[in-house]
Amino acid sequence: MSWINNQSNQNLGSQNTSSLKSNSTEFILVIIMLAVLTVLVTLILFVEIKQPGDTSGDDAKIYFQSILDYRKSLLGLILAAFGAWVGAGAAYFFGRENLRVSANSLLQLHQQMTGSARLNLIKVRDIPPKPLDSNFSEDATLKEIDEKFDAKPSMWFISTNALGKWYIISKELIGQYIQDASSELATKEPTKIYSEINTEIMKKTLKDVIPEIEKNTKYSHFINQYVDTKLEDNASNVNEDMDSKCVFLGIIKDDNGNLVQYFTTSDIRKALLKI
Repeated sequence: MSWINNQSNQNLGSQNTSSLKSNSTEFILVIIMLAVLTVLVTLILFVEIKQPGDTSGDDAKIYFQSILDYRKSLLGLILAAFGAWVGAGAAYFFGRENLRVSANSLLQLHQQMTGSARLNLIKVRDIPPKPLDSNFSEDATLKEIDEKFDAKPSMWFISTNALGKWYIISKELIGQYIQDASSELATKEPTKIYSEINTEIMKKTLKDVIPEIEKNTKYSHFINQYVDTKLEDNASNVNEDMDSKCVFLGIIKDDNGNLVQYFTTSDIRKALLKI
């Protein structure tokens, strides 16, 4: 997380530098336009227009009035044109500057938020959960399950509705049970060779195995190690619940109580990085 924050600060600093360079160019352009406007207004108002030598009396008054009207019309035209240009440039510059300051303030506030505060902003549905596609029937054999684990190494648990109840069973538990059951059978029937023992054990179904597992406290930390949650639950609260129970799996059930979706603490961390 510290690396990400440092990288964000570096990106923010480089963006600020480029933004300042761009803003200084725009500000200089506004100043140049104001300077040109000032020069033009000064020329229109103060540059002397010589009066013809043969004008006098009423003709001089009429000529003087025409000069004033000419200056006024020219001044109005110049002010209208430059006023729009300068106003638009100034509005763009100061508006962009205000937006930059506001955006930087929001980014700094976001970077100062803790992970828990960020998680408070999302719900479980935003993580998002994944479909629970590791369901097995209670009649599935240990051989079928073991072959599934071999075919899909990333799968680390299975789910099953056996004996009228849902179970989450870890891959480690399946392997441990097979090993313990093989050793026990070999002790009871020492005349049997390994292949015969393995074949007999692997024929067992989940509805045969689960009662044995539940009776043995040795396996209690490998079965049903998850927290129940809902799509609308706050992600921060769910994460705290998982931490307090030392589990890595969150399960979502449908209205009928069937297990349909799941997510892990790793998925929560990935969602946190996207906030």
